[in-house]
Amino acid sequence: MIRLDIKRLVRDLGGIVVISNTLGICRTSPYRWIYEENVSLKTLCRIKTAWPDLDLNHYFVEMPPWEVT
Repeated sequence: MIRLDIKRLVRDLGGIVVISNTLGICRTSPYRWIYEENVSLKTLCRIKTAWPDLDLNHYFVEMPPWEVT
């Protein structure tokens, strides 16, 4: 099973403040993505639009078997 490494994505895009300013969202949203390990497809589309050269495939990682629920 794979998952999106949201924490690394946020870090590589410049951090919470840069993402929230670029996307026009509140600063708590990226914190929520990281905490809940969940980000909507609509938000991913907005991220991809703001950073067109971003390769999202780079952020999908294999989950260890003990983390699979």
